[in-house]
Amino acid sequence: MGTRSWEVDLSRSLAKSAGIPLFSTSVSAWFANEPGYLDSAIKQIDQVFAEAAAVAPALLFIDEGRRHSIEG
Repeated sequence: MGTRSWEVDLSRSLAKSAGIPLFSTSVSAWFANEPGYLDSAIKQIDQVFAEAAAVAPALLFIDEGRRHSIEG
């Protein structure tokens, strides 16, 4: 895992300042966690949106390219 990007730091700060939960995911993780088929990725997308919606208001951070965790 490389260094975090400024987008991660900004997302964490926004969520903390607003007092809302932060959910983090990435496009590459959607394909890496399953066989790599589009339907598997769509299921993961639906799941993370449902998790965030269940505790709304929440901030959902979607990284378009890198795979990293926002925790820590």
